[in-house]
Amino acid sequence: MEIISQERCEEGIVTVVQLSNAEKMELLDEACTFICSEMEIDDLESSGANKLQLLCDSIEPAEVSSMVASYVMGFIVHRVAERLEMVAVVAPRCVAKNDILHDSEFIFTSYIAPKPICHLSSYDPVVIPAHRIGLTEEAVKENPAYFSELKSEQSELLLDIAEEILASRIVEKIPQEALDAVRNSLLDDVYCQARWQGKTLEEFLEEQKLETGLLGMMLFEKAKDALSREVALDALFVGLDKLMTKEDIDKAAQSMEPDCKSSALDRFNRRGMLSVVKQTAGRTIARQWLLSTCVVDIEN
Repeated sequence: MEIISQERCEEGIVTVVQLSNAEKMELLDEACTFICSEMEIDDLESSGANKLQLLCDSIEPAEVSSMVASYVMGFIVHRVAERLEMVAVVAPRCVAKNDILHDSEFIFTSYIAPKPICHLSSYDPVVIPAHRIGLTEEAVKENPAYFSELKSEQSELLLDIAEEILASRIVEKIPQEALDAVRNSLLDDVYCQARWQGKTLEEFLEEQKLETGLLGMMLFEKAKDALSREVALDALFVGLDKLMTKEDIDKAAQSMEPDCKSSALDRFNRRGMLSVVKQTAGRTIARQWLLSTCVVDIEN
């Protein structure tokens, strides 16, 4: 994989990459194997052109071409991110400059908005104000185990508040390009939902009782909240210096691909997404620590 050029733009890091014919064929073979596995096509002894022909015999050739190109691009763009030693804040975008199935060499451009790395003003356990969870001094006196029970029964509520407080400790300002990338991803999701329901964006928003003019602002606030929490959890994991085990990574991979019948981690590895899985594992560890150590301030 040869990096031809690289520059920064509003969308993030733009990298033009060229693959040799050998690298391209290797990726095509991986993509075909992956698709055959997904479609439960059993004859996996074939390789290269034979495997591609196997797919063409099973589904329309034009559809095969689109599927293979899509999977190859998915494999490539994450490998570029790993090569650049960065994790994308949202799924990276990739644009081909020529035909991957028929051209001997393959040139493409990847657009990656890197995940920001921030620090916290404090790595101490979070203190939750009693009123945020409807807790009173009288309730604690009547049942001293009230907060422990709440941690068990209302863990999602407590974690939501704890993450919000943790995010307020971020020292640096989150880069605008990262916020824009998350907001645009959320906007794409809205468009996809509208198209899936056979509606225009305006019709979909009217049905959801949302004003078109306020959509951008609403999604930006949502992006800022989500990204702040994620970045804060990443910073907390690093600050805690917790050990990440192979079991943690396996569990994270499985949570990201719950329907995977084989090893989810192997699939992510093949797609160059090990760093993404490790990020998920780190956030899970940080969340567990955050919930187990958080305390409530009853007096204030």
